[in-house]
Amino acid sequence: MQIVTRLPVQFALLILSCVAYQSGAAEPLGAGAGTNEADPAGLPPWMWSFEKLAGVVNGLTPGQDLTPEEWPGGARVAVMFSLDVDNETEFLVHLQGPAESMSDINVFELSGYQYGARRGIRRLTDIFDRHQVPATYFMPTVALRLSPDMADVIGRSGRHEIALHGAVHEPASALSPERQRELFEESIAYLEQATGQKPVGYRAPTAIMTEHTIPIMKDLGMLYSSNVLSDDRPFEINLNGKPSGMIELPPSIYMSDGPLMISADAWTQALAPRDVLQTYKDAFDTAYEEGGIWIFVGHPHVSGRRSRAVIIEELIEYMKARGDVWFATHREVAEYVDAQWKR
Repeated sequence: MQIVTRLPVQFALLILSCVAYQSGAAEPLGAGAGTNEADPAGLPPWMWSFEKLAGVVNGLTPGQDLTPEEWPGGARVAVMFSLDVDNETEFLVHLQGPAESMSDINVFELSGYQYGARRGIRRLTDIFDRHQVPATYFMPTVALRLSPDMADVIGRSGRHEIALHGAVHEPASALSPERQRELFEESIAYLEQATGQKPVGYRAPTAIMTEHTIPIMKDLGMLYSSNVLSDDRPFEINLNGKPSGMIELPPSIYMSDGPLMISADAWTQALAPRDVLQTYKDAFDTAYEEGGIWIFVGHPHVSGRRSRAVIIEELIEYMKARGDVWFATHREVAEYVDAQWKR
């Protein structure tokens, strides 16, 4: 059963950290996995057989831990800054009706997303470049087509990565397997043409994947996913209990600026930037002690605002003061993990 809903803005941000691994079949979620005559489709989960429950849970699971014994240069932690460059696509994907004039849309809401392309991405990229910190930009192709100058902003230092984030922030659950593959192929081709980089990583729009997503990524030679919340260390994704060969660099709801900084009404602050900064620091300190990874998930229209961007710069300075930190793109970490895994 396809599930496509019109989510409020705040839930669209929150769902970044709530991965839904959904079937594209015309059956209720889990049907066909342990279903029997005593457990017909349509009953609530507490009436299902254990086999059916397990079939749902085990569709996509974390496999072996891929954390290497050491990071390059003897670093204690690998730090990855990433931006989901949603900009206007986060608004466009939720449009209903003809939207033929300004009276058909909420221009006030749209303008908040436009800030990402006009100012936010520049401010954040300036910070990364000033501190020589590489970042990964998960880019919907429509966002870049609307603001092609972003390619120059991102590319000027030569250290940042471009990765996939859909076309117009569409949920995979709304797509047929064929269309999902077509959008992957079209997005890879466009981003390579526009930026000179062929993407090897993917973060799903609205954090929704289907059972076809990882196989499509594998077929297209992609290296890593950054979608699944099952751990805070890199791991191999298992599909239906079997190793997929796909590396997962797991994001976290607690390191995503949307849920931390935007309240339920979507227009007021959830937490003050200084409180968010402390949250980031605490998570980094723990990752440092554990020898793992730390991933920031930001959005130019959120963290690119003045009071929020300043804490990103202070956070980088705090991390550098600790020492023994490897700042890297998702691709660099995935390539290192892959090499250590297969040596």
